[in-house]
Amino acid sequence: MSIFEEYFEGRKPSKSQLVRSIKRGLKQGYDDFELSWGENMINLQKNRDGTWFGWGWIKALGGDNLAKELNQEGV
Repeated sequence: MSIFEEYFEGRKPSKSQLVRSIKRGLKQGYDDFELSWGENMINLQKNRDGTWFGWGWIKALGGDNLAKELNQEGV
C-alpha cells in the first residue's frame, strides 16, 4: 500500500495529534506514514512483525521516540 501522508499547517502539532493521525491511517490499512509540518518531517513504518521504526523530527518530537511508544502500547 502507499504512504499515509499528513501535512500539518499553522501551529506545531502535538504528540497526541500525531498519534491520532497514525491511528486514523492504521484504520485505513496503511503501514507507512509521513507526517510533516513546514520543512520538518517524521517518517514511521510498521513492520510485518508488528514493530515500529521511525526517524525524523518535528521540533522536539522524534520519530524514533514515537516508534518506541507505539511499540510499548502495542499499536
